[in-house]
Amino acid sequence: MSVRKKIKRPPHRRVVDARLLKTLKHVVLFRGLSVAVLSKLLAKSEVKTFQKDQFIFHAGQVSDGSYVNLQGVLRIENNGIFLSKVDEGETVGEMGVLNDLPRSADLLAMTETKVLFIPKQHLYRIMKNNQKTAVTIYKNAVWILGTLIRNKNIVMEFIKILDNSVLASLASEDLSHLRPNVE
Repeated sequence: MSVRKKIKRPPHRRVVDARLLKTLKHVVLFRGLSVAVLSKLLAKSEVKTFQKDQFIFHAGQVSDGSYVNLQGVLRIENNGIFLSKVDEGETVGEMGVLNDLPRSADLLAMTETKVLFIPKQHLYRIMKNNQKTAVTIYKNAVWILGTLIRNKNIVMEFIKILDNSVLASLASEDLSHLRPNVE
C-alpha cells in the first residue's frame, strides 16, 4: 500500500486562476510582463462584482487601486456627462494610481460587471522590487496616454471640420430674416 504525500504550499502562495492570467497577458498596461510578475499581481488582487448602475468610485476619491474589466461594460463620467466606456479587457483607474492623484471622474457599471481590483500598494511593491517591471508598466502607460491624446486630436479635428462646414453653410444662406427690424 502506497502512501501519498500531500504537497504543502507556503501560506503566501495562492493558486493563480489560469483565465485571469490569460486576461492579464492581453491587458495593455501589463503587456510584456512575465508570467511570474503577472502571477504576483494576481496574488493580492480581488475579483469584484458590481450591479448595473452601481458606482465603483467617484471623482475626488483616493486612487486606491486600478481595475481590469473582466466582464460587462463600465462608464466613465464627470458630473453625469458621459466621457468614455471601458470594455472587457481594458483597465481603468491606473493613471490616478501611477500618478498618486485622486480619481478624476466617476466610474459606474452599465451592466452587471466583474472587475479585477489591483491594490495600489501591491502594484507599488512589485514595481519597487523589479525595476524592469516598473519601466515596462510606465512605458505601457505612456503608450495608453499617447493613444488617448491621438484619439482626442482626431475628434477635435473632426469637430473643427464640422464647425467650418456649418459656418460655410451659414455664410451662404440668406440670414436677413434674423436681423432685428429697426425703424
